[in-house]
Amino acid sequence: MTKLLMLVTALAAAPPNAKLLVNAEWLNGHLKDKKLVVIHVASRGEEYEKGHIEGAVKLTWGEFVHDEGDKAISELPTPAALKATFEKLGVSDKSTVVVYGAPMHAARAFMTLEYLGHKDVRLLDGGLPAWKAAGYPTVTEATPAKFGKLTAKPRDFVVDAAWVDANRTKARYVLLDARPLDEFAGTETHQGMHAGGHIPGAQNVYFERFLKSRAEPSFLPEPELRSLFQRAGATDDKTVVVYCMIGMRASVAYFVSRYLGYDTKFYDGSWVDWSARQLPSVKGGEPVK
Repeated sequence: MTKLLMLVTALAAAPPNAKLLVNAEWLNGHLKDKKLVVIHVASRGEEYEKGHIEGAVKLTWGEFVHDEGDKAISELPTPAALKATFEKLGVSDKSTVVVYGAPMHAARAFMTLEYLGHKDVRLLDGGLPAWKAAGYPTVTEATPAKFGKLTAKPRDFVVDAAWVDANRTKARYVLLDARPLDEFAGTETHQGMHAGGHIPGAQNVYFERFLKSRAEPSFLPEPELRSLFQRAGATDDKTVVVYCMIGMRASVAYFVSRYLGYDTKFYDGSWVDWSARQLPSVKGGEPVK
């Protein structure tokens, strides 16, 4: 096979948004790029202090998620607040941003930057474990961030309960529930925190099914990811609508959907919001096979 034919074959096989997912080798080769901003997304600050990629700046969960604690609600802060948060990390309009961390945290940061309208945000496949496995070093010294200048242009892919209820039965939409089966079926209600069940018509694909394993949190190969979506009913002409319990696990489903090239909507309020509004729900069901 000639080099040209090999290149054409590789391009044809690549997902439409392949650049959204970068590997450790790519990131290592671009660490000195002037427009690059690498963000270590952590649930707690000490994760960053224990070791991070050189040059990466720290972003903790509470800085970009509005969390009401006892109400189990985690939603997007205002665009103005998010703009200020990411500008402090050095993000500007022309920055190439690479986020990494635990899959839920990194994907949530990815979704948030896309919501703000940033045009070049990517995710490090496998996060820090993949970086270390590739033999690249980490550092413990904090990286001082340079102040960026970011224009917030919120996009309309984040939807609310009213939108989901009005569109959930339309043939053009596929509703994807990223929770584990017990939550989807309604046998787990987190000690009565909310009603059990799922939105009628939703398909269940637990977010960890997109990953190789917890120990190796890299994404499955593109054909396997696409097959999962297709078995859930997501043909190329459909819009995928993702949700979970509070919008964390759905962030991974959102990233995969975008990576595969689907038009994607994100229901940030997710099941906690839906059930609190006493909107239609059903129990039982099986995951996508």
